Amino acid sequence: MEGGPRHTDPPEPLHHSRRRRGAEAPGGDHQDALMMMTYSRVPLRLFLDLCNSSRGICLTGPPGQPGERGKDGLKGRDGMPGLDGKRGKRGSPGEKGERGPKGDTGSTGPPCLWGAEGPEAPPSEVGPLQTIQNTTMGARSNQGNVSVGQLVKWVLNMLASTDSSSTPRPQEELKVMEHASSLPGLHQTNDSSKEAGKGTFERTESVLRTITCFENVTQMQRTFGAWVADAAPLQREERYWLLDNFSGRIILEYPNLLSYLKSGGRNTLLDKFYQGCGSVVYNGFLYFHNAGTNKLLKFNLETKTTSFLVIENTRHRHRSYLFENSKTYYKFAVDESGLWVMAASATDETLVVAKLNHESFSVTSIIHTRYPKSKAGNGFIAYGILYITDSKDKKITHGFDLERGVSLAVSYALRQANGILAMLSYYPHKQMLYMWDNSSLKTCKVHFAVLKKE
Repeated sequence: MEGGPRHTDPPEPLHHSRRRRGAEAPGGDHQDALMMMTYSRVPLRLFLDLCNSSRGICLTGPPGQPGERGKDGLKGRDGMPGLDGKRGKRGSPGEKGERGPKGDTGSTGPPCLWGAEGPEAPPSEVGPLQTIQNTTMGARSNQGNVSVGQLVKWVLNMLASTDSSSTPRPQEELKVMEHASSLPGLHQTNDSSKEAGKGTFERTESVLRTITCFENVTQMQRTFGAWVADAAPLQREERYWLLDNFSGRIILEYPNLLSYLKSGGRNTLLDKFYQGCGSVVYNGFLYFHNAGTNKLLKFNLETKTTSFLVIENTRHRHRSYLFENSKTYYKFAVDESGLWVMAASATDETLVVAKLNHESFSVTSIIHTRYPKSKAGNGFIAYGILYITDSKDKKITHGFDLERGVSLAVSYALRQANGILAMLSYYPHKQMLYMWDNSSLKTCKVHFAVLKKE
């Protein structure tokens, strides 16, 4: 009907319309998906937050395949070291080892102590020696010394004169020597109370009288060292050796003193390190202390071979020096009777002296002086008497008779300098003292007086 109300069909429900459109239009599933994407477009971040904060709303899919292994990261810094753990328990002892090889035979031990001095023997009848002396000296001779060479000459002259049945010819007058060039232990005297022409021999000893030092010195670069010549008598060559420190392996050799002052010496490398400033040369051998041990070494300066001697119960390390001023544990010395060595006792830290046989390099006797090493600065031996300086090495303040075992009261000025006295050695055939004093080399002349031995 025209002009009347226009009737329209009621709208279909939404779900029906969607189904119908889906049925009518091909590919309805894609349209629903499209519609859903169109109507449900929300921010992705909001959707993820909703899924993560609520349980049961979002369904998770199956886990994906594992991804590829990533690259190794950079090495981290080392951490701080941890604290030391507790010390573990001591383990059980191991199995007993095999027995070692037999050691070398030890050196010969010292002889027994000396016995008491026996009674004096009665005077003997006048023999050839007395006759020779009275004949040669006559009434002109006063108190003096008799040398070995002169005695031999007298014997030869006497024999020659006896064979020719002639009277002995008078010899030149003997000179009286104050220093010790005499036959050891013999000294001729004339006694007016006795019958004329009958002299007697008495036991004497040579004691230090004066020391005269020369002004000429040679400056050195080092504070410590030793300069030595061969201390044995009748040495034709006057060679010198220099040990230029208190420890080392190199020694320098000079043909004479003049070459030492002008040019360098010939180097010799030792097998072992020497220690201290107490080395000597005797009969072509250098005697020195093997550093860090209680061994004394004997080094042949020609063949370069070495032998050793062990000195038991003596200080030889940890700075327990015999002579602290010169950093010396063992001090060699030479006098008219041969080779000696000084050391510090390990039991009471006193000074002991050993007499050495230089040929077999062995100890023949040991003398305990009972003198504390703390009071000793340095020392030397002359005519069987040990002379020791004070702790400052300015004076000789103590003497010890090594034959009789008694102390002697002595006092001799040695030097005035306040520096270090590194070396002090006596040369019997020169009757000189060699010194390394305050970084300089110097020499001193010593004079002796002959005294009657009680």
